[in-house]
Amino acid sequence: MKLVMITGSTSGIGFETALYFARARNRIVLCGRDEQRLSSAKRKLEIAVPGVEIIESLFDLGSLASITQAAAKLSDHLASIDILINNAGIMAPPVRLESTDGYELQFATNYLGHYALTGLLLPLLKKARTPRVVTVSSLAARFGKMDFQDLNALETYRPWRSYSQSKLANLLFAFELGRKACLAGSKLVSTGAHPGYCSTNLNSMRTLKKHSILDVFKVPENVGAQSAYAGAQNVVFAATQNLVNGTYVGPSGALGLRGAPTKVKAPYSAYDLEAAETLWNLTREMTGVDFFA
Repeated sequence: MKLVMITGSTSGIGFETALYFARARNRIVLCGRDEQRLSSAKRKLEIAVPGVEIIESLFDLGSLASITQAAAKLSDHLASIDILINNAGIMAPPVRLESTDGYELQFATNYLGHYALTGLLLPLLKKARTPRVVTVSSLAARFGKMDFQDLNALETYRPWRSYSQSKLANLLFAFELGRKACLAGSKLVSTGAHPGYCSTNLNSMRTLKKHSILDVFKVPENVGAQSAYAGAQNVVFAATQNLVNGTYVGPSGALGLRGAPTKVKAPYSAYDLEAAETLWNLTREMTGVDFFA
């Protein structure tokens, strides 16, 4: 029995991932920022898998103080964490929003919060026999570009540009984490995954109808989309298969939109070592969290 922690696990791909691991008789740390939704998801899991052990962790990935408090509480009550799945995210709000720390909300929630959470929970991960961190990216990472002069989108905010940047940052982080773990002699394995094109409530913030990432693929909204269950299989694959650091998992079908999970190539920009190191150093300054130094 392993302990599996999944951010954004109250619905969609995160919930389906939690359900898979619960059915496999693992202990689950269910994470969310809304207490009512967190309790509702816990009840659903308990009904689906009687006897499952679920630990609720209420925190906001857009707040470094909230993350720090949650990590401290978990550290007081858990002996180790076997698998951490950095899944939560928001997508393309039409106007620029800020986190409680003053960062552009997509960059803060999708990337900065997960970096900080991983670093703060690293001592628990190191105590596991075969620790793994899975960071969930997106097809949008293909179109991402790291704007190190304006990471916070203060000069210009475009919903999809900021979303794509945050998802490219997720990949740069996942691969750099694996490299640093290897250099440190750690047994931790860091992988990335993307779910393909899925119909989930992540789309709820996407009110813009033009300049969508789907326009590039000429895919009508929600037509041919995979279910959250199907998308979650890519995350499960990245978390459970015998993989090495730097592995990226996604659907095997055309353009990576749907299909059975398999190992795939990440965007070329995700393998930029200089960008990864620059991002890591900037993130360390922005969050105040330092690990694998």
